[in-house]
Amino acid sequence: MSLWTEHFHWSVWLRWEVLGWTIAALLAVGGIVLIFDQFGLVNVCFMLVATLMLAKVTHVAITSASDPAWQRVLFTFLLFGAIGVGIVEVVRGVNAYSEKKVRAEVEHRPELIQPKEPKQDSPRTQNTGNMQAPERTDIAWSFDTEEGWFTFLGMQTVPGPVSEPLILGFQAHGKNNLDDPILHFSGFVRSDTTNETFPIFLARDNKLLRPEDTLGIPRKAEFDLSAKPFPSNHPEGYLGAGMNASTFLRQYPELTFVFEYDGKRYVKHFTKRDVWTAVENFRRQSLGYDKP
Repeated sequence: MSLWTEHFHWSVWLRWEVLGWTIAALLAVGGIVLIFDQFGLVNVCFMLVATLMLAKVTHVAITSASDPAWQRVLFTFLLFGAIGVGIVEVVRGVNAYSEKKVRAEVEHRPELIQPKEPKQDSPRTQNTGNMQAPERTDIAWSFDTEEGWFTFLGMQTVPGPVSEPLILGFQAHGKNNLDDPILHFSGFVRSDTTNETFPIFLARDNKLLRPEDTLGIPRKAEFDLSAKPFPSNHPEGYLGAGMNASTFLRQYPELTFVFEYDGKRYVKHFTKRDVWTAVENFRRQSLGYDKP
């Protein structure tokens, strides 16, 4: 146990020379990952620094037996308060910077005001998602309604100081308005930036079923679709899934949803403003930033 006591005991880690190098290394790592927009990891580094500093203050207060108790209590109280306020402000600053970068994806780029229109296929075989399209009533989609306009992305929040939502994947709720069942269907979601495609699945009983493994969609039935999840890049690996919002808006700023059913085709284009607004609405509603 002498090896542990001499090199790895908590009192060794709290020596000034060891503590100084540790804090410097954590701050350096935080600065580096900030360049790559890994805001969650930045906050973790800063919180570890604050934890080490609080531990050092506690250690000094306990080992200073020659000083009166009231002086040690006052010393601990004041430094705990200063360090606590400092780390809160740092984390808030990182989150504000993260939000600023997300907003900049739309507000500082003029092409977002007039997004390009997707190519149109033959009107005989395609339902374009336009409100006036003659075949629109075949299937009623949630994102074609005012209430569900920006519900096409599956998102979740992250416990802790990180304010960025995690984007899980594309989702759609529909209702078959036809008098006949839909026997054959397929589809995908495409990134209009990279041409990367994500096949769709029928979501049923907490399972994702491939279209060919189902019996279709019954007449007048409601159904849920989900695309293959977007790649995960969350540094803490929260639930093992999710891409942070700022990265998602850079890699997948525009999406196209294609749904083919019994010889017909529905195409819905989500512009850069649609995608950004969906993320921003979720962030405000779920993370408490919806006040004017």
